[in-house]
Amino acid sequence: MALVKCVDCGRSLSATATDCGGGCNSTDPFGKKRAEQKAQLVLMLVGLVVFALVFLAFHFDFLTAEMVKNFLFNRPK
Repeated sequence: MALVKCVDCGRSLSATATDCGGGCNSTDPFGKKRAEQKAQLVLMLVGLVVFALVFLAFHFDFLTAEMVKNFLFNRPK
């Protein structure tokens, strides 16, 4: 069975461990939960930036509803 180090204290643990029992008592010894939370945060921030850019493009008339309609429905075949 492979041993993996706890990201918090460096203790060697079984790869199937759910917590760092004798070391730091971390409930996320391999950092998987933290990595998932970071990925969700990055995705939300990217979505927010895209939304803000589209809003500003409409607000300053760089993009209009007519332009979007033409792009979606009047494509050459």
